[in-house]
Amino acid sequence: MNIGIDITPVIYEYTGVGVYTRELVFHLLKLYSQDKFILFASTLRGQRKLWDYLKTLSLFSNWNAKIYPFPPLVTETLWNRLHRLPVEKLVGSVDVFHAWDWQQPPARTAKIVTTIHDLAILKFPEHQSPKTVAVHRRRLRWVAQETAAIIADSQATKNDIIELLHIPEGKIHVVYLAAGKQFSPPTDQEIIRVKQKYNLPEKFILTANLNDPRKNAKLVVKASPLPVFSFTGSIPSQDIPALYAAAQAFVFPSLYEGFGLPVLEAMSIGCPVVTSDRGSLKEVAGDAAVTIDPESIDSIRAGINQALGQRQELIAAGLTQAQKFSWDKTTRQTMEVYQSCL
Repeated sequence: MNIGIDITPVIYEYTGVGVYTRELVFHLLKLYSQDKFILFASTLRGQRKLWDYLKTLSLFSNWNAKIYPFPPLVTETLWNRLHRLPVEKLVGSVDVFHAWDWQQPPARTAKIVTTIHDLAILKFPEHQSPKTVAVHRRRLRWVAQETAAIIADSQATKNDIIELLHIPEGKIHVVYLAAGKQFSPPTDQEIIRVKQKYNLPEKFILTANLNDPRKNAKLVVKASPLPVFSFTGSIPSQDIPALYAAAQAFVFPSLYEGFGLPVLEAMSIGCPVVTSDRGSLKEVAGDAAVTIDPESIDSIRAGINQALGQRQELIAAGLTQAQKFSWDKTTRQTMEVYQSCL
């Protein structure tokens, strides 16, 4: 099979969609050496990052790259707005083309598969610029009309797609993500290094994205009995495992997630998790986390205290839960979606 994949998101290294694209492409190339992959990307400022990324795939021979110096406005206009320029013009003949969550190309004969990571843009438009909301509405219109299959990160996201986009259930495939291989318990020396680097106290609570209203981290600061460190996309990826390992608990009371990868990352490290009792977060965490009402300071405070009192039980349960997810499994299920389109 000839499979085209839009790898443009890899330039956004610390985002969920960037992690997803990097891990999926690596494992597709590893597991399906008999297939041919055409790795497409369009960016002007991110060219160097793209070519640096492609060097990491040099151990595989079953791919070639089609990289174009188009800024996002060009492909957004051509594909989402005008819906011109079939993807085959840029990548050649492919059986399947896997699109990402910013641009949706037309195709002549290729079957289009699109991953929808979440529909936060429709559920919380007030948290985005009007321009960003407009881009995604245009793209989602074409997704609803033309895709052969849609991949959703969770059953909760699938339910949102059915409700908000009115796409038939049978067209949507739930494929869970997984934590990357770097998320395993670090050495004591690495934990000490990271605690010194960020001037962290002996005991602290870890949370994420203090400035993103949807992540709801400001309530963690108000509710926590311990100092709180909020990590953002500016934290180097190599420091994050040790941050999880150093924390007394990871508290993630997000109002909405398509999947909630940080929950699995923390569990894989051996960090107790407190997270929301709704949507995909409850789905991913299972019974291995303390679940709370993300809009209640009292509930978050009680959840943190429970996690501190049951650290060892939660660490063991989290490690077991995280083992249920793997990128090999994600990739094999994704290939099944590709094959179902033909």
